[in-house]
Amino acid sequence: MENILITGANGFLGSHLTDHCIEKGYNVFALDRPHQSWRNLSHYTKGQEKFAPKEKLKAFEEKIQIPTTTKKLTILECDLKNAKLLEKIIQSV
Repeated sequence: MENILITGANGFLGSHLTDHCIEKGYNVFALDRPHQSWRNLSHYTKGQEKFAPKEKLKAFEEKIQIPTTTKKLTILECDLKNAKLLEKIIQSV
């Protein structure tokens, strides 16, 4: 199945779009800003909304991957102002 990158994935619309795409079988890369509560996607993180730095898996330079309960979803924290990092993420999708 195809890969999809969703920015603002932890917001109201983004979280519903994420749910829909996963249900349709897409591989979803959910992107949102760092250091926030993952309240709207907590059903993919075993109910956990916040993560200590040691629980986050580092990849690339400043992208942080949050542990999830499904292989169809990769949750990423990234500041969208970092164009260089955003380009790397887009290329990896």
